[in-house]
Amino acid sequence: MNSIFSIIEYQAFSKEDLKEIFKEKAEGFYKELEDFAKNNENLLGFKNKNSLKAKNYVGIIQTKSGVLEILPKCTNLDSYKKEDSSSNHDKEKLRRCYELDNISKNNDFYEKDFKFNPKNLLINMLKTLKNSPFKKSQISSLQSSKIPLFEVFITMFLDEFDSVYKKGLMRSYLSCEENRAFLKGKLLFNEHIKRNLIHKERFFTS
Repeated sequence: MNSIFSIIEYQAFSKEDLKEIFKEKAEGFYKELEDFAKNNENLLGFKNKNSLKAKNYVGIIQTKSGVLEILPKCTNLDSYKKEDSSSNHDKEKLRRCYELDNISKNNDFYEKDFKFNPKNLLINMLKTLKNSPFKKSQISSLQSSKIPLFEVFITMFLDEFDSVYKKGLMRSYLSCEENRAFLKGKLLFNEHIKRNLIHKERFFTS
Protein backbone atom coordinates (compact mmCIF):
# COMPACT_ATOMS: atom_id res chain seq x y z
CA MET A 1 0.00 0.00 0.00
CA ASN A 2 1.26 3.51 -0.84
CA SER A 3 2.30 5.84 1.98
CA ILE A 4 -0.01 8.73 2.82
CA PHE A 5 0.84 12.37 3.52
CA SER A 6 -2.02 14.32 5.12
CA ILE A 7 -2.50 18.09 4.98
CA ILE A 8 -5.41 20.51 5.26
CA GLU A 9 -6.80 23.07 2.82
CA TYR A 10 -4.40 25.89 1.91
CA GLN A 11 -1.50 24.15 3.66
CA ALA A 12 1.90 24.40 1.99
CA PHE A 13 4.51 21.67 2.06
CA SER A 14 7.94 20.97 0.61
CA LYS A 15 9.98 17.98 -0.44
CA GLU A 16 11.62 18.02 2.98
CA ASP A 17 8.23 17.61 4.67
CA LEU A 18 7.64 14.40 2.72
CA LYS A 19 10.93 12.77 3.69
CA GLU A 20 9.77 11.78 7.18
CA ILE A 21 7.14 9.47 5.69
CA PHE A 22 8.42 8.69 2.20
CA LYS A 23 12.16 8.51 2.91
CA GLU A 24 14.02 7.96 -0.40
CA LYS A 25 10.72 8.08 -2.35
CA ALA A 26 10.04 11.66 -1.25
CA GLU A 27 11.73 13.24 -4.26
CA GLY A 28 9.82 11.08 -6.74
CA PHE A 29 6.49 11.68 -5.01
CA TYR A 30 7.08 15.43 -4.89
CA LYS A 31 7.94 15.46 -8.61
CA GLU A 32 4.69 13.61 -9.38
CA LEU A 33 2.74 16.16 -7.34
CA GLU A 34 4.51 18.98 -9.18
CA ASP A 35 3.42 17.48 -12.50
CA PHE A 36 -0.13 17.16 -11.18
CA ALA A 37 -0.13 20.79 -10.02
CA LYS A 38 0.95 22.02 -13.46
CA ASN A 39 -2.16 20.49 -15.02
CA ASN A 40 -4.57 21.00 -12.11
CA GLU A 41 -3.90 24.45 -10.71
CA ASN A 42 -7.39 24.69 -9.22
CA LEU A 43 -6.64 21.72 -6.95
CA LEU A 44 -2.95 22.07 -6.13
CA GLY A 45 -0.67 25.02 -6.75
CA PHE A 46 2.85 26.35 -6.25
CA LYS A 47 3.57 28.51 -3.21
CA ASN A 48 7.10 29.09 -4.47
CA LYS A 49 9.72 27.16 -6.43
CA ASN A 50 10.39 24.88 -3.46
CA SER A 51 6.92 24.20 -2.11
CA LEU A 52 3.40 23.28 -3.16
CA LYS A 53 0.16 24.52 -1.63
CA ALA A 54 -3.30 22.96 -1.45
CA LYS A 55 -6.32 24.94 -2.63
CA ASN A 56 -9.87 24.98 -1.24
CA TYR A 57 -10.61 21.40 -2.25
CA VAL A 58 -10.58 18.28 -0.08
CA GLY A 59 -10.03 14.67 -1.08
CA ILE A 60 -7.10 12.59 -2.23
CA ILE A 61 -4.47 12.85 -4.95
CA GLN A 62 -2.94 9.48 -5.72
CA THR A 63 0.23 8.97 -7.74
CA LYS A 64 2.49 5.98 -8.36
CA SER A 65 4.61 6.81 -5.32
CA GLY A 66 2.03 7.80 -2.74
CA VAL A 67 -1.18 9.51 -1.70
CA LEU A 68 -1.73 13.15 -0.75
CA GLU A 69 -4.71 13.41 1.58
CA ILE A 70 -6.28 16.90 1.74
CA LEU A 71 -8.64 17.37 4.69
CA PRO A 72 -10.91 20.30 5.68
CA LYS A 73 -9.21 23.29 7.23
CA CYS A 74 -9.95 23.30 10.94
CA THR A 75 -8.08 24.31 14.04
CA ASN A 76 -8.34 23.32 17.69
CA LEU A 77 -8.56 26.58 19.61
CA ASP A 78 -7.33 24.89 22.79
CA SER A 79 -3.85 24.61 21.30
CA TYR A 80 -3.77 28.35 20.67
CA LYS A 81 -5.05 29.24 24.12
CA LYS A 82 -1.97 27.58 25.64
CA GLU A 83 0.23 30.12 23.88
CA ASP A 84 0.76 33.76 24.86
CA SER A 85 -2.35 35.40 23.41
CA SER A 86 -1.08 38.90 24.19
CA SER A 87 1.01 39.13 21.02
CA ASN A 88 -0.44 40.43 17.77
CA HIS A 89 0.75 37.29 16.03
CA ASP A 90 -1.31 35.04 18.28
CA LYS A 91 -4.33 37.32 18.03
CA GLU A 92 -4.11 37.16 14.27
CA LYS A 93 -3.99 33.37 14.40
CA LEU A 94 -7.05 33.34 16.65
CA ARG A 95 -8.96 35.51 14.19
CA ARG A 96 -8.05 33.27 11.28
CA CYS A 97 -8.89 29.94 12.85
CA TYR A 98 -12.34 28.41 12.74
CA GLU A 99 -14.70 29.20 15.60
CA LEU A 100 -15.19 25.72 16.96
CA ASP A 101 -16.25 26.72 20.48
CA ASN A 102 -19.90 26.53 19.45
CA ILE A 103 -19.56 22.88 18.49
CA SER A 104 -20.32 20.55 21.38
CA LYS A 105 -17.37 18.45 22.47
CA ASN A 106 -19.72 15.50 22.67
CA ASN A 107 -20.00 15.71 18.92
CA ASP A 108 -18.51 12.90 16.84
CA PHE A 109 -16.17 15.43 15.24
CA TYR A 110 -14.01 15.18 18.35
CA GLU A 111 -11.89 12.28 19.38
CA LYS A 112 -11.69 11.20 23.01
CA ASP A 113 -8.86 13.61 23.75
CA PHE A 114 -10.97 16.47 22.30
CA LYS A 115 -8.60 17.10 19.43
CA PHE A 116 -10.53 18.20 16.39
CA ASN A 117 -10.32 15.55 13.71
CA PRO A 118 -10.60 16.99 10.17
CA LYS A 119 -11.22 13.56 8.64
CA ASN A 120 -14.29 13.03 10.81
CA LEU A 121 -15.45 16.51 9.86
CA LEU A 122 -15.19 15.66 6.16
CA ILE A 123 -17.11 12.40 6.58
CA ASN A 124 -19.89 14.17 8.47
CA MET A 125 -20.01 16.93 5.84
CA LEU A 126 -20.33 14.33 3.08
CA LYS A 127 -23.24 12.74 4.94
CA THR A 128 -25.19 16.00 4.63
CA LEU A 129 -25.08 15.95 0.81
CA LYS A 130 -28.44 15.37 -0.84
CA ASN A 131 -28.82 12.01 -2.61
CA SER A 132 -25.33 11.01 -1.56
CA PRO A 133 -24.26 7.43 -0.76
CA PHE A 134 -22.35 8.90 2.19
CA LYS A 135 -25.67 9.84 3.84
CA LYS A 136 -26.44 6.19 4.57
CA SER A 137 -22.93 5.24 5.57
CA GLN A 138 -22.66 3.34 8.84
CA ILE A 139 -18.93 3.92 9.25
CA SER A 140 -18.21 5.41 12.66
CA SER A 141 -16.03 8.43 13.42
CA LEU A 142 -13.70 6.19 15.40
CA GLN A 143 -13.23 3.94 12.36
CA SER A 144 -12.74 6.81 9.92
CA SER A 145 -10.18 8.52 12.13
CA LYS A 146 -7.96 5.44 12.11
CA ILE A 147 -7.95 4.55 8.40
CA PRO A 148 -6.85 6.50 5.29
CA LEU A 149 -9.47 8.61 3.53
CA PHE A 150 -9.18 6.51 0.37
CA GLU A 151 -10.03 3.37 2.36
CA VAL A 152 -12.97 5.21 3.96
CA PHE A 153 -14.38 5.80 0.47
CA ILE A 154 -13.79 2.16 -0.49
CA THR A 155 -15.50 0.98 2.71
CA MET A 156 -18.50 3.21 2.01
CA PHE A 157 -18.73 1.89 -1.55
CA LEU A 158 -18.60 -1.73 -0.39
CA ASP A 159 -21.24 -1.05 2.28
CA GLU A 160 -23.53 0.45 -0.36
CA PHE A 161 -22.85 -2.44 -2.76
CA ASP A 162 -23.62 -4.97 -0.03
CA SER A 163 -26.90 -3.20 0.75
CA VAL A 164 -27.98 -3.18 -2.91
CA TYR A 165 -26.92 -6.80 -3.39
CA LYS A 166 -28.94 -7.97 -0.40
CA LYS A 167 -32.04 -6.06 -1.50
CA GLY A 168 -31.68 -7.24 -5.08
CA LEU A 169 -31.52 -5.12 -8.19
CA MET A 170 -34.77 -3.61 -9.44
CA ARG A 171 -36.07 -5.56 -12.38
CA SER A 172 -39.28 -5.80 -14.41
CA TYR A 173 -40.60 -7.42 -17.56
CA LEU A 174 -40.83 -5.53 -20.82
CA SER A 175 -44.05 -5.93 -22.74
CA CYS A 176 -43.30 -7.16 -26.26
CA GLU A 177 -46.16 -7.28 -28.77
CA GLU A 178 -45.57 -9.57 -31.73
CA ASN A 179 -47.42 -11.52 -34.41
CA ARG A 180 -46.22 -15.06 -33.69
CA ALA A 181 -46.57 -18.42 -35.41
CA PHE A 182 -47.55 -19.94 -32.06
CA LEU A 183 -49.64 -18.89 -29.07
CA LYS A 184 -47.44 -17.45 -26.35
CA GLY A 185 -48.43 -14.83 -23.80
CA LYS A 186 -51.63 -12.79 -23.81
CA LEU A 187 -53.71 -12.81 -27.00
CA LEU A 188 -54.60 -9.27 -28.10
CA PHE A 189 -57.96 -9.89 -29.80
CA ASN A 190 -58.41 -6.56 -31.58
CA GLU A 191 -54.96 -6.63 -33.17
CA HIS A 192 -55.21 -10.37 -33.79
CA ILE A 193 -58.44 -10.01 -35.79
CA LYS A 194 -57.12 -6.98 -37.66
CA ARG A 195 -53.82 -8.58 -38.68
CA ASN A 196 -54.69 -12.27 -38.94
CA LEU A 197 -58.06 -12.36 -40.66
CA ILE A 198 -56.45 -14.33 -43.48
CA HIS A 199 -53.49 -15.87 -41.60
CA LYS A 200 -55.35 -18.13 -39.19
CA GLU A 201 -52.10 -19.84 -38.22
CA ARG A 202 -50.74 -16.71 -36.51
CA PHE A 203 -51.38 -15.17 -33.08
CA PHE A 204 -50.87 -11.53 -32.14
CA THR A 205 -49.83 -11.59 -28.51
CA SER A 206 -48.01 -9.59 -25.87
